[in-house]
Amino acid sequence: MSKLEFDSEPLNKVLEGKEITKNDAYDVFSYSKYNSEKKFSQNGEQPS
Repeated sequence: MSKLEFDSEPLNKVLEGKEITKNDAYDVFSYSKYNSEKKFSQNGEQPS
């Protein structure tokens, strides 16, 4: 998966408390490492 592509389904599963695969966890981590300001916010609001 490139840095330009991100499937938010694994992230949504984590947020819902469900299990994900090791590969999905790696994808979520890799994406958040490079794009944390875009996908996650500090105050809980969805970024625009």
